[in-house]
Amino acid sequence: MIEFNNSVFELNPNPSHQFFQTSWGQIIVTDHFYNDPSGVREEVLKLPLTRTDYDNPDMYDARGTYIETIAGNQLPFTSEWCDLLGNHTGFDIVPQLNRATVLINANKILSSKHKDFFFNPHKDQVDFSTIVFLNNEYPNGDGFNIYRETATPPTWTKRNGSLQAEVFVQGRPNRAVTFNGKALHGMEVKTSFFADQIRLTQAIFTNKAE
Repeated sequence: MIEFNNSVFELNPNPSHQFFQTSWGQIIVTDHFYNDPSGVREEVLKLPLTRTDYDNPDMYDARGTYIETIAGNQLPFTSEWCDLLGNHTGFDIVPQLNRATVLINANKILSSKHKDFFFNPHKDQVDFSTIVFLNNEYPNGDGFNIYRETATPPTWTKRNGSLQAEVFVQGRPNRAVTFNGKALHGMEVKTSFFADQIRLTQAIFTNKAE
């Protein structure tokens, strides 16, 4: 059993927010998301990773998941983020997954294909998705895209074709991006920086309360 320190998953009480309008609605860019990002990274690195159906010879793609089931020992970020997101949107927000869940995306570049193709544009089918950048460093051009298109394209989709990024958000340590979960979106990697280390992001899925 993983010895997981839930307490480090506390949000920073003084984050900074930027708001941008897109064809899919508003996106929120939050810097200084966690109060102890180094502690969060240390805990996340304990998680075993399982390859997904998108894993392929050109891109390692895996997920790590931690669910704390002991009552009263919940991960603090979920309720804190629901409250804060509710204040920003005017809706009552609830978690889409178990209240005490950490979901990690792990990727590693295995070839140069990412230079000519977008990797895995997809939709989450929730009201609000949040991704948190967990690595210590991100080169210019590495981050997150929202696409204007509505149809989900193939896992590898040619750049400079019909699929174009409407919004690019530069990756930064401890930065979170919140957006309409039904928007077509995906990771952006233009360099080979993450050929030498695993690129880690946390996904947080939330919905409007019914």
